[in-house]
Amino acid sequence: ADYDFRVEGVGAANALFVQGSDGAVGIGTAAPDVRLGQKLDIATTANFGGASLSTWSTTDGHQSLFEFKKSGNATIGSHTIVADGEYLGHLGWRGSDGSAFKDACSIRGEVDGTPGASDMPGRMVFSTTPDGSPTAVERMRIDSGGNVGIGTASPSYKLEVAGSFYSSGSSV
Repeated sequence: ADYDFRVEGVGAANALFVQGSDGAVGIGTAAPDVRLGQKLDIATTANFGGASLSTWSTTDGHQSLFEFKKSGNATIGSHTIVADGEYLGHLGWRGSDGSAFKDACSIRGEVDGTPGASDMPGRMVFSTTPDGSPTAVERMRIDSGGNVGIGTASPSYKLEVAGSFYSSGSSV
């Protein structure tokens, strides 16, 4: 059977909506706009949309967390090592083109080397979509060695720039 669950309050239709067909959750919407595998849509027509994470503490090390976690196992709660090059998490920004949301830019976390016990080498990849293109392109990465590459996917130095750039009043 397929059931929908709603919580509504004074002036707050669809304050919380759980779609029975796939378990997608809508906050502020009865039609969660989620991509395959996503389960939460927070929608609003107010000035700001989104979520807030807060911690009130005087103890060092207590902070708000937003974590991306990935196991190489398809069973929830089971751990299997991930592989070099695997995507671990993705933050994406999308805008409407008038008919659908399209990718504008993203930051992605990836495995950057061979993981082992208590060892998870990682890199961050920053991408933007060029004007006139439907596809985001990698622009910068920070690898597991701390090297930063702009215009190169395999930087060999603390800062490596491929192509021309502007520095202190002169073009290089």
